[in-house]
Amino acid sequence: MKKDTILAILIFVVCSVNGCRSKSKNTDTQINRLTKLEFTQRIVDFGKVPSDTLLVAEYNFLNAGNHNLEIEYINPDCTCTDYKLSSRQVAPKQQGTIQLVFNTKDRIGQQEIFAIVKANTEDRFYRLLLKADVEYSEAE
Repeated sequence: MKKDTILAILIFVVCSVNGCRSKSKNTDTQINRLTKLEFTQRIVDFGKVPSDTLLVAEYNFLNAGNHNLEIEYINPDCTCTDYKLSSRQVAPKQQGTIQLVFNTKDRIGQQEIFAIVKANTEDRFYRLLLKADVEYSEAE
């Protein structure tokens, strides 16, 4: 009986160690799949705009690395802002676009809307900025 118990423990230990090695190989693979993301610009300034305007800021980017770029998420800091993404995955040396769509309804004065982009790059996060000076305009 003791031999069966010792054998079971030995098998458990060997399987546990091999499992850990498999996980570390996975992590190494993920690290090696980091790529490079280059934005043409990260700030779009609309200047003065009338209230009740829908602004669309376009941010073009390039996957400048050697692995597929994966946009994990885009998080605008305001519920007044939505986004559109050309593709969540971009092949090496290919381009993509992120659009921030900002509704100026019920907004007056200087507006700075940020959006955080997370991707599989060494710099994990990128901050995009949309700026506008919203002027009051009477409804027609």
